[in-house]
Amino acid sequence: MNDCVVIGRNSGGTSELIEHEETGFLFDSNSELEALMEKVLDMDTTIIRDKAREKAIHSFTEEVYGEQLKKVYDNLLIQNHKTTQDCAFFKKSNISIDARLFLSMCSTR
Repeated sequence: MNDCVVIGRNSGGTSELIEHEETGFLFDSNSELEALMEKVLDMDTTIIRDKAREKAIHSFTEEVYGEQLKKVYDNLLIQNHKTTQDCAFFKKSNISIDARLFLSMCSTR
């Protein structure tokens, strides 16, 4: 991991990763970028760099990513199992439901 201050454009995913003046800096225009670069050169960035490093360690390591991915898969499996049971129940029963609802529930199962 680098020991530098992050400066990124305030758009897209960058603005979701950087907390302005907490874990780095965000800019909207080239003039803001220039001002931030000058500001960073004149300040002690230790706290911001430490916070950024901690956020990276707790949010973006392979272990954290694996745990988050496993939660997504577990939730999908639970939802799939429940929906599959619902579809089987409706297929076997005499309960009439809106056909569009039924199709939306069972179309990907």
